[in-house]
Amino acid sequence: MYKYKMHRILILFLLSYVLFSCNNTPRDVSMILDAAGDNRVELEKVIDHYKSIGDKEKLKAAYFLIGNMDDKYALEGNVIRKYDPFFNYLKSLREKNIQILNNSRFIEAKWDSIVSVLGPVRIQDAEIVPDYRIIKADYLIRTIDLAFVVRDSSPWGRKISFDQFCEYVVSYRFRHEPLEDWRSYYRDKYHLISDTIKADSCYQLAVRMHQLVPRARGLSLFFRYPFDFQIRQMEASRLGTCHHICTYESMVMRSAGLPVAIDFVPSWGNHYPGHTWNTLIMENGKPFHYEGHQFVFGQYYIYQFAKVYRKTFGRQYTNFHGHEKEIPQSIRNDHLIDVTPEYTKTLNVSIPLTYYSSTKKKYALICTFGENAWVAQDWAEIRNNKAFFKNMGIDNLYRAMYFEDGALKPASDPFVINAKSEIIYISPSANERQPLLLYRKYPILKHIQFYHERMVKGSFQGSNSRDFKDCVNLYTITTPPSKIETVNVTNTSRFRYVRFSSPFPGNGDIAELEFYGGNESRDSLKLTGQPIGYPEVSPSVGTPYQNAFDGNIDTYFNGYSTTLFCWAGLDLGKPRRITKIRYCPRSDTNFIVPGDRYELCYWKNDEWISMGVQIAKEAFLKYENVPSGGLYLLHNLSRGKEERIFTYEEGKQVFW
Repeated sequence: MYKYKMHRILILFLLSYVLFSCNNTPRDVSMILDAAGDNRVELEKVIDHYKSIGDKEKLKAAYFLIGNMDDKYALEGNVIRKYDPFFNYLKSLREKNIQILNNSRFIEAKWDSIVSVLGPVRIQDAEIVPDYRIIKADYLIRTIDLAFVVRDSSPWGRKISFDQFCEYVVSYRFRHEPLEDWRSYYRDKYHLISDTIKADSCYQLAVRMHQLVPRARGLSLFFRYPFDFQIRQMEASRLGTCHHICTYESMVMRSAGLPVAIDFVPSWGNHYPGHTWNTLIMENGKPFHYEGHQFVFGQYYIYQFAKVYRKTFGRQYTNFHGHEKEIPQSIRNDHLIDVTPEYTKTLNVSIPLTYYSSTKKKYALICTFGENAWVAQDWAEIRNNKAFFKNMGIDNLYRAMYFEDGALKPASDPFVINAKSEIIYISPSANERQPLLLYRKYPILKHIQFYHERMVKGSFQGSNSRDFKDCVNLYTITTPPSKIETVNVTNTSRFRYVRFSSPFPGNGDIAELEFYGGNESRDSLKLTGQPIGYPEVSPSVGTPYQNAFDGNIDTYFNGYSTTLFCWAGLDLGKPRRITKIRYCPRSDTNFIVPGDRYELCYWKNDEWISMGVQIAKEAFLKYENVPSGGLYLLHNLSRGKEERIFTYEEGKQVFW
């Protein structure tokens, strides 16, 4: 069967070569025409149309689209349409100006209820519809003509290279979304904006478009929805994953003639999972990276870059064909270009493969650590038992690996490419031991640090009036808290009402709040009372102040007000003396939690070796006689799933 297929492909190739020689039709276009079946006539109409009017540029654009249709398809069918009730529900909330939080339990419950009725969302239930089998001439001609109209009507349009114009303006597809005329839709919807903006550059137009077009926001729940959105779905919810938002942003921008690409990381170098964002290609060819969901037109990098790719419509002709089983699907793609040097300092590295594969391999992978496992970032050909990886982001920890039977297998020890562009291999010492003092199992990420910093200048107050008009300050936070904190109160007055108040109008970020006191003989008693606070937040759509008193550090109060202070407190029923306050900031709860069980492991010979289990008594753990110079991982056996590899340098954890 395989020989028959190869023989047929060879015949098609020879036929297409003859056609190319005779009528100047590009070889890849001829092959698509042959594969199109009954739809060939539609594709030929497009070619004949531009030949007849003598427009060589548009003909070239048509060849670009048709010649790259071999792997372009839509996922369609009832499996997509039957989840419309969820999109309609989100639309109803948006139209009522009800804020939809990313972690709303009520939204999660609504999704679960719909799935319980309709069944699980499975991508294999969708129908694959190849573009070259169904796409119509009118669609392609309208796509090409509109792209040229917006290019030729702008003062900067012809300054964009023709190749980039085809790739990031003319191209009509992003992944496997239904085939729709989004260009006409968004041009008609936003043409008054784009036509009235006086822009001398594509950057100026992009800034104004980005500010004036309604934003789409992130909803991580849609990672469970494996399909690309239809226009009506995005317009209904204006919510999605980073990919959905970037597709929406690209459609709107390209409809105005702006060359906007989609860049992504398979996984961050020091964080999991990956991320996707937009890039504007300016007239001089330089990129401007930005987040489609942010109101401010710009990019905010908070993690380390290991490898960054740009998605393309055109085929890049990579050389892994015939060895697909040696490369994971996540990075095995003919429509990616490596743009890592645009983002960070990089290094080309030659890595000796010191672990041997049971079968001969042509390719090896370079990986970073993901969610409790290694994640492939790039692949390279093996020569003389070494793999040469290009453009790897510095200041990351990597490991070379093989891909065998769908699983990653070791090819080298872990190594760090440090800020000096040095390669440092990580391996535990056979003889040297050291104590480890551990405070976390996961690094404090920027957004978590932001929550901590927002508590600075916040105060704990006592009062004997419910409106706190005569409040007394008991303690003010002066440094960002990062764990469960305890403060002693010296004021000996008695108060019926106690609270934590945000430092300024805005957000109140606190996960747990406990007041201790009573009388002179029982000053360590935990006080109870009726939760009170501001603002009132419905638990169905937000995080109410009652969360600060539920005994769960994983939940939190995040009230929001633009004019008043947010606060969470207790009505103790009668005046009580306060001797101690215990509180926890809104956080990831990856600090050491007293009472939780932990296990430290170190990496040796391709496995994690346990250093034993401890129950935390304080806000830290101490392990003795740990092999020095190794790679370590700390598990919390009581709660949570986030954990990150680290080394131990100069008495501190260094996470990778």
